[in-house]
Amino acid sequence: MAPRKEPLSPERLRDLLEQYNIIFRGPTLTKSWPPQHKHLFQHIRKIGTTLYEDYIDSIDIEPQIVEKQRSRATDLRNQAHKLLQDINTNEGTWRDAVEKSVFERFDKDVLW
Repeated sequence: MAPRKEPLSPERLRDLLEQYNIIFRGPTLTKSWPPQHKHLFQHIRKIGTTLYEDYIDSIDIEPQIVEKQRSRATDLRNQAHKLLQDINTNEGTWRDAVEKSVFERFDKDVLW
């Protein structure tokens, strides 16, 4: 397991940003969105503003599927909590522990 690194000082972080020409510009205005991606960004923004109560009332999912999703989310949360308690946890450990459960869902066929 790789050792934990000390956080960078603000000065060192600023130097690295300058050295690698990294610029954080913040949120992009809607009018500046590239036309070819505008529809995707609109969907993402809508998802970001959807409240759980509105979402759960707007869908009609079979109870066993809801329970399966809830169980997966609970398992992932428990795994993350365990990792947070371990002082030796690093990115590799997190990835090994959670990637499989997160990405296995994308390997399954979805009915439309």
